[in-house]
Amino acid sequence: ESQNVKNDAKNLLEISTENLKPEEIVDNEMLNKVKALNLQYPDLKGWLEIKDTEISYPVMQGTDNDYYITHTYEKEYSKWGSLFLDKAYDWSKPSSNLLIYGHNFSDGYMFADLLNYRDKDFYENHKTIRFITSNVRRKL
Repeated sequence: ESQNVKNDAKNLLEISTENLKPEEIVDNEMLNKVKALNLQYPDLKGWLEIKDTEISYPVMQGTDNDYYITHTYEKEYSKWGSLFLDKAYDWSKPSSNLLIYGHNFSDGYMFADLLNYRDKDFYENHKTIRFITSNVRRKL
């Protein structure tokens, strides 16, 4: 079932951007995809990815810090839950200080690959963590 979590995230990126208005389209495919996903799933605030890892998932934001630990972006129960941004993050006051929660499963899904950062060589080659929102692509 954990493989389904990863496949579901990959399939989610197949979203069509045809419902975006011409003025919403920007010259960045991922920004457009996140905009389209946000139209369908309003709690989906961005996409987190780290090169050479399995970390490539949507990031949700709810009204509390409990719901998405056990629910998917489709609001279905799942022991894997979703990655989610702290409820207190204020989008009207953008900051590069983001608190994103998620599970660390031993099967390699969700945040398990963050443990690779214990290796200095991995850290040196993977200093960039990308968080793509519907408005901006950030390097954390």
